[in-house]
Amino acid sequence: MRVTVACAGCRLKKIKCIHNGCAPCQNCQTRNGRDECRLFTTQEFRKYKRANTVLLKIDSGKMELSESLVNTCIEITVQNHPELVFLYFPANINLFRLLDPVVCLGLCALSSPFLDKSPANSEFVAAFETKLLQKLDDRVSMDYLVLLQASVIWLLLSWQTGKTNKGYLFGGFADRVYTSLTKQKNTSGSLIEQEFYIRSIWAYQLTCLSLREGYTDGRARLTRYRLPMPNKDLLFGHMGPAKYLGDINLSQTSELVYLFVYTTDIWTDCNTWIFKGGRNHYREAPWDPASKWHSLHMRIESLEAQLGPKEKFSLSNLEAHFSLGEGTIFCYLHLGILISKILIRRNYFPFVPLDDTGPKGPQPLPKELCGAPKGWWRENAHLVFDCSRMIATIFDELQKRRKLFCNSYSGYCGLTAASMLIYAHNFPSYDPTFHDADLYYQYCVNFLKFYKARWELGSYYYDFLQQTRRMLEAAANNKIEIASISAFEHMKDELIEVANVAAPLPKTDRLNIESLLRSPKMPNSPAEDVDWLSTNMAWDFGWSNLGAPFTDYMC
Repeated sequence: MRVTVACAGCRLKKIKCIHNGCAPCQNCQTRNGRDECRLFTTQEFRKYKRANTVLLKIDSGKMELSESLVNTCIEITVQNHPELVFLYFPANINLFRLLDPVVCLGLCALSSPFLDKSPANSEFVAAFETKLLQKLDDRVSMDYLVLLQASVIWLLLSWQTGKTNKGYLFGGFADRVYTSLTKQKNTSGSLIEQEFYIRSIWAYQLTCLSLREGYTDGRARLTRYRLPMPNKDLLFGHMGPAKYLGDINLSQTSELVYLFVYTTDIWTDCNTWIFKGGRNHYREAPWDPASKWHSLHMRIESLEAQLGPKEKFSLSNLEAHFSLGEGTIFCYLHLGILISKILIRRNYFPFVPLDDTGPKGPQPLPKELCGAPKGWWRENAHLVFDCSRMIATIFDELQKRRKLFCNSYSGYCGLTAASMLIYAHNFPSYDPTFHDADLYYQYCVNFLKFYKARWELGSYYYDFLQQTRRMLEAAANNKIEIASISAFEHMKDELIEVANVAAPLPKTDRLNIESLLRSPKMPNSPAEDVDWLSTNMAWDFGWSNLGAPFTDYMC
């Protein structure tokens, strides 16, 4: 009999659907489609059809981007890449209708390692690059906003797949697209379109800011555009006064996106200090109120002190923010604070705070570092390890909730924390009060293993950490090879730049990071025919080759 309930196949073919009230219908039985047959009322089918609209077919015929797939990929990308703020919209706003098919394809490529059933990631990436290059050739319908979104995704994909130089190239491409876009007049009509535009600009800012060696222009760009509107204001259509980065009152701000942007600004400032040479460039006492180090320290402390009770880190706040859909940004905010504290203190690590009389090291203490306030060295060494412990705790809690996110920044945080924790484990004299370093180290290792299983960049982080561990164990046992020290130092300096994506590649003679990682110079165990040095240790974690015995100043 002909009824209003019919299967999708018969509706699409516009033929009668004959059934006895349950699937499969007679037509599906005939064409061997019994397993796919599903009956719908007219209203149910309309909803089903909207959710399964094919957005784009890939030439190979193996991939189709439906609305349901794209929405799933948006959720995965939001969890793994909070810097893509143009995806942070209330649930009632259909991003599928706002995003270009090429951008959707890029999001699928970023999400494919986390999808249960999907084509290989390389297929998604290749299809995305092909479609994007085709779009670049189409000058008639060129949309710079779409190109900006796509180029940022292209950059992230290049980093994740280990193509570092290619990533920096696309970072430059995104810069050019941004310049072209901002020269045009913004013709966005509705409030949603205006917000989509401004959030796309901020996605570019947060992703590409640290690529520029000259940070002055980058800081000017940060203050040029208003911050994204809070989602609750967007829901009620209430624009309100525009807020800029310089307008943020930390003690009165509860918007995590605002705090996320502010923390990113601080983190980039800390990286700028590091890449200018840190303590070797700024010949000044870090405890001097007029020093650059002290100003960075005070910015971090001020931010942390002014966080409200809902924004401070705690397990209950973490759970609450994940319930509100803001868990990843909440974690990013605190990772930014913790890693900034570590970066500016780790730079002074060649000097070990063994007692209250001052630090001891393998070389004379520079004049500007003499006369520290009592306990300054020991307190800052403890703070480095304590921040590393907190980072490890965050990753452990994320793993328990199955909310781990994999990107270059979180990987860098995991690598840095793990390196400091294994350092504390091998050289406990740095902080005799710090315990269970090996336990927290394992939390970071678990995260990096998770990352390694999904992206090539995760493999680099994990392999590099294993080399760090072996090197520190060899140093602690007075077994280390000079050739290994040199190779490891070069590789470490290169990978640190890649890991935090904080500086361009200014030299043409950069070492090949990938080949160093895959062909490590450091043996897994001491070889009998290697000339091991028993007393002269020429490596430390302070980024310097120091020619003095570790046993002279370490327990």
